Amino acid sequence: KILLKVGATQIPPDFHLDYYACEEYPSNNQDGKIFFDFSDAVQQLIDSKPVFSSQLVRISFFESLDNALSETNAIPDISNYQNANAWNQEIYVRIDSDDVNACLGLNHVITLHVEPLPIANPVTINRECDDDFDGYFPFDISTIEATVLNGQTNVTVSYFDQDNNPLPSPLSNPFLTNSQTITIRVTNNLTNVTDGACFDETKLEFIVEKKPVANVVSDFVACDDDFDGLFNFDTSTIEATVLNGQTGMLVSYFDQDNNPLSPLPNPFLTAAQTITVRVENELYSNCTAETTFDFIVNPKPQFELDETAIYCTNLPPIKVITYNPLGNYTYEWKDETGTVISTNLSATISNSGIYTVIATSNEGCESLPHQIIVEASSIALLTENDITVVDDSDNNSITISTANLGIGDYEYALAKLDGFVSSFQDEPYFDHLAAGIYTVLIQDKNNCGTTQLEVSVIGYPKFFTPNNDGFNDTWNILGINDKFYTSSMVNIFDRFGKLVAQINPNENGWDGLFKGNPLPATDYWFSVELVDTIGNIRTRKGHFSLIRR
Repeated sequence: KILLKVGATQIPPDFHLDYYACEEYPSNNQDGKIFFDFSDAVQQLIDSKPVFSSQLVRISFFESLDNALSETNAIPDISNYQNANAWNQEIYVRIDSDDVNACLGLNHVITLHVEPLPIANPVTINRECDDDFDGYFPFDISTIEATVLNGQTNVTVSYFDQDNNPLPSPLSNPFLTNSQTITIRVTNNLTNVTDGACFDETKLEFIVEKKPVANVVSDFVACDDDFDGLFNFDTSTIEATVLNGQTGMLVSYFDQDNNPLSPLPNPFLTAAQTITVRVENELYSNCTAETTFDFIVNPKPQFELDETAIYCTNLPPIKVITYNPLGNYTYEWKDETGTVISTNLSATISNSGIYTVIATSNEGCESLPHQIIVEASSIALLTENDITVVDDSDNNSITISTANLGIGDYEYALAKLDGFVSSFQDEPYFDHLAAGIYTVLIQDKNNCGTTQLEVSVIGYPKFFTPNNDGFNDTWNILGINDKFYTSSMVNIFDRFGKLVAQINPNENGWDGLFKGNPLPATDYWFSVELVDTIGNIRTRKGHFSLIRR
């Protein structure tokens, strides 16, 4: 006889239990862990499959699938279990049959959910004094709820007085009350907890006390008399002004750093600062009134002025100006003779010299005198007589004589039509120059202007290649034009002394033709006579090569 025993099948796949609980109070220490009682899950598992109840089964609960598989670290007490994972904990069940010695079920069947508490953020409200002696004060509570919630949504705010009686929600604003402490409760609107929604509470204390009056004290104003920022003020009338007949009050004084000054010295040597006067009711020490007044020590005006300036004698008068003032000032400018030349923040100056300006503040305080030294400069006065040219040489050069240029501080450059030959330099000498027309530039370093003059540097090409390739197609003298030489003629001869061409140097040059026919590639001789604008004659003879490629 064989006895066959059949164990129960797996846990129903749709079997799952969720348990919800609120995080423990207070809300400022939420870690997502709390103790659960899910002991009723055992019976629900048995009820989920009747065959479990007909056998001897052992039901165990585990924190992980690995523990359930290895049957280690079973949860010892499911009626008082604190979840290991914050906020959500999966629980695995293992069902074993002692009757058939087999695992009959293994699955994630329980999820523990810890719902966070809403946060009733701490809130305070300034204590107030009873102005009409009825014990009540209308408090402005317009920001209380927003402070308590701090952006939280899906919550309900409710209020309870000091006897735990419900108050209207929201509280009426202003909230008229005497001294009392109320409770503010914040409750979740969205919850799965069955035994009451999660909530948090905070307290709000209203304090109403009697209030004194701190009457206004006018500011004390003086100019700094010795440049140290301090002044001796007479303080003998301040306390009587603050109290204005009140009795039973204590008066104390505090400097701008809230350091006590009681009693207030008289005279009081101080820099500019704000003084706080506190009037305290002797019977109600927490109820005070305050006023402030200023000791004002107006400083001497401060501004900046350049130490020097340049006046260009060839340009309109210059304007010198004060800058970076620390206030709204009036000004007085004087020249070396003491004559007032301006009452504005700037002065127009057309002569070199030393100029002085003093500023006066709206409070009548005068600055120290500021001085500016105005020096003269000018654009260069350049003529042809100031230029020395060495040309038709192995080292063509231009030298600028500085003796008669003027009073400026100058720098020098050369330019041609296609741009700068030399950038500006301090040395008035340029060498190793190719033949051509140059512009001499003299620039005043003080920005008084730039003077320029055209200069001719003559040169005679050693060869030319009349092949119509756009390069060296004609032969001519370089560095002249009709501005420099009004009458010029070049005669060109072959090696036998025969005149083969006459050309004007101010025109295109010789193209290597004689009576329309090309001459052979060989050396040719030239003679030239150049007549400048004042009749000076310059002659030159030489030879060059005609090269055909």
